[in-house]
Amino acid sequence: MNRNFIYLLSAIAVLSSCVKGINNPTNGSLNSITGGTTATTGSTVTGSSTVVADAIKDSVYYYTKEDYYWADAIPDYNTFAPRTAANGTTDILALTNEVNKLSQYKINSATSLPYEYVSTNVGKAKYFYIDAGQTTLRLNAVSGDFGFGRAYRNATDLRVSYVNPGSPAANAGMVRGSQITAINGTTSLNNDGANGTNTAFINSAMAGSIISVAATKPDGTKVTYNLTAAIYADNPILKTQTITLANGKKAGYIVFNSFVTQATAKPLLDAAFAKFVVDGISELIVDVRYNGGGYTETAQYLLNLIAPATASNNTMFTATYNPALQGGKQLLLKNQLRKDASGTTFNYGQVDYSLTSQTFKFGSTHPLNLTRVFFLTTGATASSSEATINALRPYMNVQLVGGTTYGKPIGFIDIKIGTYTMYLPAFEIRNANGDSNYYNGMTPGSSTYPGYATADDLTHDFGDSNEGLLSAVVNYLNGGVYKSNSTSTVGVQSIGSQNYDSSVIDADQFKGMLFQYPKHK
Repeated sequence: MNRNFIYLLSAIAVLSSCVKGINNPTNGSLNSITGGTTATTGSTVTGSSTVVADAIKDSVYYYTKEDYYWADAIPDYNTFAPRTAANGTTDILALTNEVNKLSQYKINSATSLPYEYVSTNVGKAKYFYIDAGQTTLRLNAVSGDFGFGRAYRNATDLRVSYVNPGSPAANAGMVRGSQITAINGTTSLNNDGANGTNTAFINSAMAGSIISVAATKPDGTKVTYNLTAAIYADNPILKTQTITLANGKKAGYIVFNSFVTQATAKPLLDAAFAKFVVDGISELIVDVRYNGGGYTETAQYLLNLIAPATASNNTMFTATYNPALQGGKQLLLKNQLRKDASGTTFNYGQVDYSLTSQTFKFGSTHPLNLTRVFFLTTGATASSSEATINALRPYMNVQLVGGTTYGKPIGFIDIKIGTYTMYLPAFEIRNANGDSNYYNGMTPGSSTYPGYATADDLTHDFGDSNEGLLSAVVNYLNGGVYKSNSTSTVGVQSIGSQNYDSSVIDADQFKGMLFQYPKHK
């Protein structure tokens, strides 16, 4: 066994429990992995910032080598050389460059490209990433931002894609579909790609504490929003509505934007679906066009609300980990301490990663008597959203309307290292038929995913009868043919380009899937 690995077992325990900044060590000793003499199991780390940064780089490598879904493709320590493999002007940039490099080793035989290949930003990880705390806030339904998303309708038309309830943007009256004409007085907002100066400017402005946004609302009103970023409770349901169809029957419509904690989502979902039951809906439209995922427990809860009775007590999905974890060889994960739903402390080494333990079933209570469901999608529809779609396919008619989804049948283990959280792709999620083959996304209207392919309509608010994706479904329910009421398709980019632009400019939107409370011994 590599000497550095032995030393790292205790070093990881140190880094995993460190609550101070990595450049603010106070006691103990960690020089075992700098050429190697001793290690410590103290609660904090001492040494120069370079020593601690190297320890974190090593930890990133070793967790990946053990727990990554494609760990079999990761080279040995000396070959990869984590301390010199990737550098950056900041610690987080260096770590991001490291995980980007680690992500490119496993090749998808179907494409001859890495599973984590991103065509528009070659070398960047599609899934794997390092977080400095923002994701944790979002997953726990707490946001500290302005509260609106943005996406390009075409190369010169930047729009508000959604507004979070209770956010500074919502409180100021901002609405989806508004055209953004200036940010902080700058009107040069044309799309110039992932590495462009305009993209960098917009993302920097969105990361600030104050912002001025000049916009034209869908009704033509011009307004300037002066916003201050704030922490607010994140409501994942942006809209619910009951629509009366031509035949007198009713369809429920819900915009579900994030799989936040089940504790937050459950009462909100319960209220929405209780209203659908009272209204007597016979069709359901679930809008997840910007839902990048979140906790699988919340996905399970939503799945039971949607599923037909025929799914009761049958397999919902299986989380498949790498062979080492399935075999109980998770040596490093014992250093990752968490609390379960009852407040009991456990560690990830106590989790049973076998297929038997990681097979999840539908419950026996399903409030709606549905035989089909419609999902509205774009390239920002990812992970838990895709897993929800996929889990229902063996049991009911699932129709997709919109753009090809992101393509992420992979879930995370959240690994805490120093002050960072590494979202490590660790399991593949498969439905009852064993299907997880959507690495390139789910394409509406294809032979595999029936429905209708069309670009996102960024000119109307959610629930508007003329909004492109929703109206296409309503017209199908009324007349048997998918047709959009929107007249905003003139000058709109291709579906693929539009989805790419959305992911670039709204890059802070979480795309992932993980268990909040994994089953443990």
